[in-house]
Amino acid sequence: MAVIMENEYFRLTVDEPEGIVRYTRSPLAFPSAAVARDDLRQLVAATRGISRHHYSLLTDVRDAPGRNDEDFESTLASMQHDLFDGFKKRAILVKSAVGRLQVERLARERRAPAANVFEMGKDAIAYLLA
Repeated sequence: MAVIMENEYFRLTVDEPEGIVRYTRSPLAFPSAAVARDDLRQLVAATRGISRHHYSLLTDVRDAPGRNDEDFESTLASMQHDLFDGFKKRAILVKSAVGRLQVERLARERRAPAANVFEMGKDAIAYLLA
């Protein structure tokens, strides 16, 4: 597994044999929506060299602190296409049913395709490899 980018908020890796790009969120809270936006822009820039259509994306937010303030959610909404589009398959890994509900609510509100949300890492990987 190759580390493409890593900082205090996330780790981005590529697993060539599995064909999976992994975005793993750390437990450190973003101090503001502006910091989140800047950090997510760095993430998008780091994925520009990846042929997304050859990879699946696993977004692991199990350790991410929960946020539902308007500034933060609008930041995520404005960047969703840059962050997620183009991958063969996408799976989101959450810690609990509450996390699943949050991800599903955000997808509905953004009129985004239904997310494939999992609470078990092995289930998410199995889905992405199938």
